[in-house]
Amino acid sequence: MQYPVSHSRTGSNDHELVTRIGPSRDVTVQAIVRAFDLLGALSDAPSSSVTEIAQRLGMHKSTAHRLLTTLAGVGYVVQDEMTQRYSLSLKVLDLAASVLPAIDVRARALPVMQRLVQDVQETVHLGVMVDDEVVCLESAVSPRPMSVMRLVGKHGPVHVSSMGKVILAYRADPDVERLIAQRGLPRLTERSITDPQDFRDHLRLVRSRGWAVNADEEELGLGCVAAPIRDHRGEVVAALSIAAPTVRMMEPRLRQLVEMAMQGAQKVSASLGYDAGGQVARAAGGNPKRQEETGNSPGRQGRQIGTEEIAST
Repeated sequence: MQYPVSHSRTGSNDHELVTRIGPSRDVTVQAIVRAFDLLGALSDAPSSSVTEIAQRLGMHKSTAHRLLTTLAGVGYVVQDEMTQRYSLSLKVLDLAASVLPAIDVRARALPVMQRLVQDVQETVHLGVMVDDEVVCLESAVSPRPMSVMRLVGKHGPVHVSSMGKVILAYRADPDVERLIAQRGLPRLTERSITDPQDFRDHLRLVRSRGWAVNADEEELGLGCVAAPIRDHRGEVVAALSIAAPTVRMMEPRLRQLVEMAMQGAQKVSASLGYDAGGQVARAAGGNPKRQEETGNSPGRQGRQIGTEEIAST
């Protein structure tokens, strides 16, 4: 049963927040609010004494000391043994880890995307995975009359998206299996990959090449090539894609789009602190020219992307 929730605030200095849960049960979260106030105070003044924090927040020194001791106990605050002053610990970064990449990658990617649109005259997307779906964070739209529209905020199945596939390809096998089990591989068009083993094989090839293609898998007549974006740790946190009508995704045009998407993604990765250090060159099939030599070319001269290319891309 759900009870109505009401909020009341008492004591302007203490920021006391009382949440009523149920007809006769009050649970105060004053300490939680004060703890966050304290973290904010340490963010503004990285090294502070108990007295300074208490004065800054308008609370008793004993209260400040108790909160600092609690926060230190769970690892979010550290105390200098010599000066007895408190500061935030590196564990605080963990709280921001799930938010900062998306914010940072969009800011770093946008200039690259805008330049890429000028170079290839096709729409460029930036995407991430959220709750086992691919979500478009940003779009730079092509000026051409017949082009892919702006898709910011759109979310959809991973298995029919080049951005989704190129991100998922670098995830651990249990993550892939969970997505298949929970989300399934629904058929959106006749070219969607719906067989679990085919999809696993597909992801392995995407990972070995370093890029993915979607042609008519999500919507007939639309195609997309995508490459992974890595952060300073080398983790794939997003994908950059170039989208166009499939009639414009023929060789040698397809080869150019793949190369440009990879170059754009590498620039964004570098701006996020990723140092390839030769890793791209060592990645199997990372260069489309190398793929042609080994039989893994994205397509063949004069042909539109076909079912056989999609199935092995």
